[in-house]
Amino acid sequence: MSSTTRTFSHPVLRKDADDFTDGSQFQVIYTPKIEEVNNESVLKLDIQIDLDNASIAELIQNNQARVYLDIYSKDTLWRESLPLSIGFNEVRFQPGQLIGAVELQAYICTILDLEYVPVNLNSEYEVPAFSLIVGSLLALGEKNVLPLLFKRIRMDNLIRVQKSKEIDPDVYEFVLESHVITILMGERFYGAWDLTRSDAETKPYLYISVYKDAFIEALNLLRISETVSEYSWAQNLLSKCEDLGINHGDLRDFSSLNSAALRLLSEFGVKKLVNIHE
Repeated sequence: MSSTTRTFSHPVLRKDADDFTDGSQFQVIYTPKIEEVNNESVLKLDIQIDLDNASIAELIQNNQARVYLDIYSKDTLWRESLPLSIGFNEVRFQPGQLIGAVELQAYICTILDLEYVPVNLNSEYEVPAFSLIVGSLLALGEKNVLPLLFKRIRMDNLIRVQKSKEIDPDVYEFVLESHVITILMGERFYGAWDLTRSDAETKPYLYISVYKDAFIEALNLLRISETVSEYSWAQNLLSKCEDLGINHGDLRDFSSLNSAALRLLSEFGVKKLVNIHE
């Protein structure tokens, strides 16, 4: 979203800006709650939105403008603008949709082309009306960063895949310095992965091959490094190991790491394959 320091050709209601002279405000209060759903931790967000500006409120009432919440999760590469209402809002997210540092910023924009005639403007605006197009910003809330650490996340929600032009087209590599395990794939390998994941009968093979390799790398890093324990994937992996009776400190060779990774992913790999072909 736009910065509060950006200059616009029309008045925009925001903190530390003096476009309006009547004390108008656009305030947003976020109250996050972590809930347990089907043995997974998910986020419920209560949002209170207060608008004290007659000109913008009239546009919303006339369905010419709307309130949105811009949400960006860097770790899961998920971004969306959700429509909201003035007053109280309740938003629930899917398991694994948001992990790590999540950026929240509410804003109000036009949803029609219109002539905007606001009142109580700063004298720097010399014209009484502004021709605005769809998507023109009217009000901008402060950006909030919500740090999310969940105790329970499905194993497959801890993995994300990105296509990379920077590596050999036929290989894949792992990045573990984040709340989610990232698998970077060369362009040809990504194409093969995309075909495999789109077929219910072949998708389980990803869990006993590519994803298993990612978990081997993650388990080994957990064993040799204390600094990764702050990440969501590490905390959930340790919790899952405890549930299965796996002592990650005993995983000292490839055979034990491989066995542990297969057990951790069995519900998505081996068990799925067996069920498919029974």
